[in-house]
Amino acid sequence: TRLRENVGISYGAGSYLNVSRLYESSTWGVYAFFNPTKVDLVESAIKDEINKAFKSGFTKEEMDKTITSWKNERKTSLGNDNYLASLINGHLFYGTPLEEFDTLEQQVENLKVDEVNKILKKYIKPEDLVLVMAGDFNKK
Repeated sequence: TRLRENVGISYGAGSYLNVSRLYESSTWGVYAFFNPTKVDLVESAIKDEINKAFKSGFTKEEMDKTITSWKNERKTSLGNDNYLASLINGHLFYGTPLEEFDTLEQQVENLKVDEVNKILKKYIKPEDLVLVMAGDFNKK
């Protein structure tokens, strides 16, 4: 919200989490689409937001908004044939029932903000994060 709506230095920004079913690993990433002339502002704002989350944690309101957005995206994605085929394929590959889709949603709804903040501090180390910027930064 800060990068796009509050400060207006990004066309869109967010983060994502990919958790492996096969390995005890996951990836967390952030992204932003921006005018290359704003690279320093965007990089600074991203680092500020990560540090703020790490130091203060997420608020219940932030978490509730994020969960609602995630649930809406999942629901909308069910109307996409490619997503639906990938979802079914994944469940067949891993041998998990399709009901797991709903079970995951219930588990996410039951998360407590203090639990999420504890996990954030356990697994994310801001000093180890690497930001990669890609684009044409020579154009004026």
